[in-house]
Amino acid sequence: MLTLQALRGQIDEALNVNSDDSVFDYRLYDDLIFQKREKWLSVDYEKTKRFDELYIQSFCMDLEEVDSNLCCNLGFTSGCKVLRTKQELPLPISLKTGDGIIDIKPANLFSMSFTKIDFSRVATIRNSRWANTAIYVWRYNNRLYFYSKNDKFLLIEKVLVRSVLYNPLEASLLGCESDCSSDTDAFPISGRLWDTFVKPDIVQDLLGRYRLPKDESNDARDRDVVFQDRKNERSNINNNEQEQ
Repeated sequence: MLTLQALRGQIDEALNVNSDDSVFDYRLYDDLIFQKREKWLSVDYEKTKRFDELYIQSFCMDLEEVDSNLCCNLGFTSGCKVLRTKQELPLPISLKTGDGIIDIKPANLFSMSFTKIDFSRVATIRNSRWANTAIYVWRYNNRLYFYSKNDKFLLIEKVLVRSVLYNPLEASLLGCESDCSSDTDAFPISGRLWDTFVKPDIVQDLLGRYRLPKDESNDARDRDVVFQDRKNERSNINNNEQEQ
């Protein structure tokens, strides 16, 4: 797999841009890489209903006990306890139906399993016939919440999450099995997805947004990509200086 740095370099090459002189900010490249990767992964998923292991990242999250009425207005009895991740959940990719979270399980009690539900169903789970044994988990305000009528679930201290993330670098902030911690590590994208769909989509997007100036030189200098709004900004500055 290529690194994020290498992916940026391929975009520069496709645009015939000198990376040392370009006015493009690599943060723009990264945003487009994340956006287009999510888009084409979602398209692939709708066809196959599965993700290649290449895209699935694992990370650990510590849990804390909170009162349900203080965290997400569940309508539970006052004093009812739920568990919540201490940290915000790295954003999973969005799919046509659902998200990129593959699996959530206890990191210290592997005999337990969770039932993942949408937040809209939370108010009904106390009346479910499975509530006495099931441990429910849902996303709310960028965190994971856990509830069960079985108090044993309160013993869970840490969970292991497997997910396809919008920004793969975020997994490294939480530890465990993440192997994509910087732009010099292998970035989770296949050569087929990158070469066939993601890179051409990014280049087309950039060419549509910004004007490439005509190259009138015969030397080996690369062309710079010029932001149209930067050009307008310079023009406004010059006009203001002339008025003064």
